[in-house]
Amino acid sequence: MRFFRVNVGVIIENIKIAVSSLIANKTRSVLTTLGIIIGITTIISLISMINGLNEYVASLLSSFGSNTFNVMKIPPMVRSGEEWRRVQRRPDIEIEDAQAIEENCPSVEFVSMRVYTQKKAKYEGEETDYIFVVGVNEAFQNMENLLIKQGRFISQEDVDHSRLVCVIGYDIEDALFVERSPIGERIKVGGYPLRVVGTIDKLGSIFGQSRDNIVFVPVTTFRKMFGWNSFAMVIVKPMGNGSPVPAIDEVRMLMRQRHQLRADDEDDFTIQTQKAMLGLFQSLTGAIFAAMIGVGGISLIVGGVGIMNVMLVSITERTREIGIRKAIGAKRSDILGQFLYESAILSVIGGAFGVGLASILVKVVSNFTGLPSSLSIWVMVLGVGFSVVVGLVFGIYPANKASKMDPIYALRFE
Repeated sequence: MRFFRVNVGVIIENIKIAVSSLIANKTRSVLTTLGIIIGITTIISLISMINGLNEYVASLLSSFGSNTFNVMKIPPMVRSGEEWRRVQRRPDIEIEDAQAIEENCPSVEFVSMRVYTQKKAKYEGEETDYIFVVGVNEAFQNMENLLIKQGRFISQEDVDHSRLVCVIGYDIEDALFVERSPIGERIKVGGYPLRVVGTIDKLGSIFGQSRDNIVFVPVTTFRKMFGWNSFAMVIVKPMGNGSPVPAIDEVRMLMRQRHQLRADDEDDFTIQTQKAMLGLFQSLTGAIFAAMIGVGGISLIVGGVGIMNVMLVSITERTREIGIRKAIGAKRSDILGQFLYESAILSVIGGAFGVGLASILVKVVSNFTGLPSSLSIWVMVLGVGFSVVVGLVFGIYPANKASKMDPIYALRFE
């Protein structure tokens, strides 16, 4: 117990000496921590934004059903011009494909069609900017968990008879119908008159892009008005909440039969699961994360070198102090600890300021851009801990140099 008390006393004494030295050289101490502050701010801010984006995308995909998958012509990631030209030669995904999947795949519960374009909407002299016009069938509401505010959603009869009806989002309602109900009114979308049969609750935004700037029309009506395009896809929800593999196998076999592919032909369509979509997004954010971590790491190294240089200067200025301490009985470990504590305290201060600045920066960016963020306690602790490691690593050399100093030389130093 006595040894423990003595060690604690030495630690406290070393901390007091370190703090006194830093206070005596305030400007130098502040400038020394700038590299640490910039590095920790960069790393913590990036981790928070990447975590927030990943959590948001994961929650968004899970709201559609964790086992839901899409059948599409164009894959989400095209890596070269040659690949783009190749996939453009694929046949489009058609309405008939969705109908065939619904009728012939027993492992499938819901099938929804989606195709979109951008047009302007008009009503009694008022006109919107470009909005998303989305062709869907009646199952789309359940697949996307859309809540009806007024009226109804697109029905099976609307699809069967290609009716000129639409369901509008919050932004369209707010822009064109300020003081009246839009139900039963006719708006022009891309020059075509459509009767409003329903409105949906506000969906909010994703990555700063409003999800309410949208008009839904029957998919057959969409095809008559605007033709067809490569962005058409079928959204499939398998039975139950289990593995989507049986449904995927059934859909793949059916699509290959419909496209008359031979056994050795590769698929001329893409099946994209929610898990694969999340993995793709995380790989993209991971690449950004790695690049920015490199930038933050360079800042930390610069900060660490700055700490080492300042500690070497401090040792030179305090050579006589080191000699006096050794002359009155200070051990090598005492001198080593004294300067290591000083570099660690500098790093802790830089890390703490970096974490604080990062938390403010993340909130400001989220408020102004709408990008989600997630700043957790473990990230803040990691930031401070990492800065301490940097301080100790770059403080070892000067501290070791001070501890090895000859006391006779130190006392004679002017």
